[in-house]
Amino acid sequence: MSNDPNNPLVRGLCPAPFLDMAQYPNVGGNVQGRMCSDVGGGLTCCLPCPATDWIYPQSFNMWYRISQIISAVGMAISMFLLISWAVLPAEKSRRHYLSVCLVIGILLECLAFVIPLGSKPNQCYNAITPHDMRSDIACAFSGASVVLGGLVTTIWICFRSLSMHLQICWDIVPDKKFFFTSLGVGWGFALLFSILTLALTGVSYRFGDTCHVNSTRSMGEFWIPLLVIAGITALLQFGTLLYCFKVYLANAWTESNAPPTQNSDLPSYSSSHRTHQARIMYQRLKKVLWLQWRSMTIVVFLLVDIVFFAVVWIQLDYSVNDISQHKTTTIVPFLACILVNPSIDARSKCFELGQRALVGEKTSIAVLLLLSLTGIQTGLLMIRSSLLSAWVDFFRSRFSRKREFVSLDAKRFSNDPRTIQMMEMHNTPNRVASANTALSGTDTISSKEPGEGSPYFAQSHFERNYKQPRMSFSTPRPLSSHATRGWDGNDTQSIGKSSLAKNSIDHHENRI
Repeated sequence: MSNDPNNPLVRGLCPAPFLDMAQYPNVGGNVQGRMCSDVGGGLTCCLPCPATDWIYPQSFNMWYRISQIISAVGMAISMFLLISWAVLPAEKSRRHYLSVCLVIGILLECLAFVIPLGSKPNQCYNAITPHDMRSDIACAFSGASVVLGGLVTTIWICFRSLSMHLQICWDIVPDKKFFFTSLGVGWGFALLFSILTLALTGVSYRFGDTCHVNSTRSMGEFWIPLLVIAGITALLQFGTLLYCFKVYLANAWTESNAPPTQNSDLPSYSSSHRTHQARIMYQRLKKVLWLQWRSMTIVVFLLVDIVFFAVVWIQLDYSVNDISQHKTTTIVPFLACILVNPSIDARSKCFELGQRALVGEKTSIAVLLLLSLTGIQTGLLMIRSSLLSAWVDFFRSRFSRKREFVSLDAKRFSNDPRTIQMMEMHNTPNRVASANTALSGTDTISSKEPGEGSPYFAQSHFERNYKQPRMSFSTPRPLSSHATRGWDGNDTQSIGKSSLAKNSIDHHENRI
């Protein structure tokens, strides 16, 4: 049978635009996610799928698309952070396991909105039934990302808040025991409750192109654990902020009530000790806050987003359950308006009534934008200038290596370990042949290995025959024992040599 909602056989006895649920089998999709109501006489009428088209205007789809694009940007920033922490050295990237695990959770949350941006899935299994994770693969991946990402993000902001509370309030630096405990409890708790939520509750298309947790049995498996962890985080954060205000006020009070520095009014030992302790605590607190202000801001932002998201969805679940069980009459004006205005063009008159019974458009848009902005706001707070400069150094070291000048002779003898030392002169009796060899440019390599008495960098072995000038009275002489021990003024030989050298210099000056 055709599923066309305009077909009278499919519509049954229900007035337009409602469809008769009896015409659709309860097989496939999220049957419990249908927007149906019993009108009496065994007749159940349902709104066509997707139900959001009858509650929100067409501009809502535009805002949903904008939130998906923002989530894609946040996902790119999260991937940039993870790649930076994996590639760059720790002293420059300042990676920390609390930051890594939190960014992974935010990445999963952004992925839930990016998957529909590329796949563009069909939300409906048939005319009244939305798809669930068993009938649509895109719904399975996006819903799993929502559940796991939400739990991981909530758990790791809790551990982040606990770490800051221990450092600020108790002056305790978390050690390896805290590291292994947080990893085991954090990821184990997130995976356990994600599996329970997907297996017992499931996800389906309930609000746009992204699958969310179904309302059936969702409180015990997902929302209560999420809100309990968020409550613990709020208490830790509130206690940390309260301690900061207490230390600040104590320091301000001691400074404003400090006694004058006069000999007659010297402060007592107890008051000066309290003043000193208050100032020490205040200085320590300023240093810790200067290091942890980014973490505190991230925790506050994400905590507000998670709590707001949970409250709105719990309110939506209660409204849907009350409507399906006939516990409320707030939906009756909306249904009456739809009966009077069944056409697509006229349904805009009923949007306000439908939103009043479920969730308003402004609230829904606020939830979408807050969730999509988590990746951007967290990434901007975690990206530091040192991280960008580290990437500049990384690419500079890879693609702009300095090239040094290497001579051809060094290249020729580069494989010989003996060429690291300079060449030495051979003490051969034939000085003329050695000088001619030096003038001709032929090199002689010393046969001594490094460490055998020859220095690595010795003087050149090239030398020329000394030609004595015609009018010179000085000749080169070997070093005497006096030269090694220094000049002695009482030595007559030194005086004679000095006088002879002076006469030679004067003679040359007269020639010039």
